[in-house]
Order: sequence, then structure tokens, then C-alpha cells
Amino acid sequence: MFFRGLLQKALEERFTTQTSTWIECAAFGLVHLFHHGLIIGALGFHFLPKSAFLWFCLMTTVAYLFAWLRKGGGSLYLAMISHSAFNFMMGTCIFLALWPPSAALALRLRYASAKLSPLRLGEIQDIRC
Repeated sequence: MFFRGLLQKALEERFTTQTSTWIECAAFGLVHLFHHGLIIGALGFHFLPKSAFLWFCLMTTVAYLFAWLRKGGGSLYLAMISHSAFNFMMGTCIFLALWPPSAALALRLRYASAKLSPLRLGEIQDIRC
């Protein structure tokens, strides 16, 4: 709502629609560097330039798609639904990459073969898929 609502309208008062859309999309891409490319840890900030550049380009492009949906639909709702769907799919892909179904199956099989109670499940140290 902020980027395609408040920011977009404020920028359109000063710039053309096309220019304000690109500024808004670039701002969206920069803010999303905290998801990938800019790491904050105990030792401070770490910047990963290649990763950050790729992520910035991807998020700016996605933001442009959301802006296009907002303009085409005349409402924020289509962009909001699309953004939610995008976030859901990204979360699902990340979850499946980190914990593929084969790992869950291996855990279940090992659990069943070891006949461990759920309280003793933590005793399984090594799961190889």
C-alpha cells in the first residue's frame, strides 16, 4: 500500500507517471535488499554486490509488474493480491529448498523404523536423503 499507494501518488505530483513508477519500483527494489544481498549480523553490515544487484533487478521488475496491475486495474487490490501470491510462492519455494519432501519422508521412515516416541524424536542426529 505504501509503494503503489502513497509513494506513487506523491511522486506523480512531481514527475510523469512513467518516471514516478520507475522511482517507486527502484525504491521497492532497494528496500527488499534486506531480504537478500545486504546482511546485518553481529559484526555489522555485509554487502554482497552480485547477489544484491540480481535481487535489486528482480524486485524492481516485480514491482513494475505490481504497478502495472495497479494502473491497469485502477485499484490497489489486484496488486495486493498479486504481491501476497508472490510472497506465498517465494516462501513455499524457499521452504521446499531448505526442507525438501524427501527429507520429511526420510524423517518419518526413520522415526517409524526406530519406533521412537515423539518426545524422543530429538535423538535422531543424522538424516541423510
